[in-house]
Amino acid sequence: MSNLLTTVVVLAISAVALAGCSSAPSVTVEQNGLSSASGKDSKTLDCSSGKGSIAYTTTGTAGKIHISLKDQADGKIIDKDDVSGSASGTLADLRGAAGTWTLTVERSSFSGSYSVRLTC
Repeated sequence: MSNLLTTVVVLAISAVALAGCSSAPSVTVEQNGLSSASGKDSKTLDCSSGKGSIAYTTTGTAGKIHISLKDQADGKIIDKDDVSGSASGTLADLRGAAGTWTLTVERSSFSGSYSVRLTC
């Protein structure tokens, strides 16, 4: 009976430990079904590690998007020009000051959909 009790205790401790786990913080800027749209959207995320990555996907038929990322010190981390058409990619190993990062996606006569995800 003590083996069964030990197994139950180990499973209970494992469940509590796993419940405390969470995925890395992230934020997504996305738009769907745009038609010749211009403008920009921004979102912020606490990047306490000062490290992050961006994954993006576009299905555009016209125009372009511009992806930029700034850290809390207002330092430019990435400035990705002219993503157009159907494209996808990852911008990995981004480094900046720890704290609040701002992800901005600017549209220029963009038609289609896009999704840009920042993960810290």
